[in-house]
Amino acid sequence: MKRFLAVGAILVAGTLVLRPVRAQTPAGMFEFQKLADGVYASIRTEPVGLGVDANNLFVIGDDGVVVVDTNFGPSSTRQALAGLRTITDKPVKYVINTHPHDDHVLGNQVYREAFSGVEFVGHPFLQEYLPGKGATNRSTQVKNLPEFAVAVTGTLAKGLNLAGQPITPEERAGYESDLR
Repeated sequence: MKRFLAVGAILVAGTLVLRPVRAQTPAGMFEFQKLADGVYASIRTEPVGLGVDANNLFVIGDDGVVVVDTNFGPSSTRQALAGLRTITDKPVKYVINTHPHDDHVLGNQVYREAFSGVEFVGHPFLQEYLPGKGATNRSTQVKNLPEFAVAVTGTLAKGLNLAGQPITPEERAGYESDLR
C-alpha cells in the first residue's frame, strides 16, 4: 500500500509540470485531459460557484486503475466514472482520498458499488472524521440546503450576489450551476 501512495504522490506532483493534451470528452460535467501515457485528469466544466466538485486523477496501470479523489456525490462520480470508461475497461483497484473534504470523498460509494475489490487509501484521520464530525457536517448541510437555495434564487432574481452587490456574469453562472 505504501508503494501505491508513493507512486500516487509522485504522479500527482509530476502532472503539475506536464502540459495537458485533450482526450476524448465524455458527456456531462467533466472534460478528460490526457496528462501522460496512462494518466488522465477529469476537469470540471461547470462554472465555479459556491459548491465545488473535485477534479480527479486516473492512473491506468497494466491490470487496473488508481483513482485520486472522488467527487461531491454519487451523481458527479458516476459521470466521472462514465468518462473513465471511455478510456479503459480496466477495474479500479485503488481510490486515494487526499483529504477529507466532501468534494473529494463523497463519491467513494460509487467505486465501492462498481468494483468489489477496490481498496481505499487515505490518512487514518478519515476513518474517524467521515462517520463522526464529517457526517454531522453533511447532515447540517443537507438540512440547510432548502433555505440556502431560496436565498440564492432570491438574490439571482434581484440581480445581486450573496454579499448584496450587483452580480457579475461569472457569479450568476456559478450560482445557477449550484442550484442545478
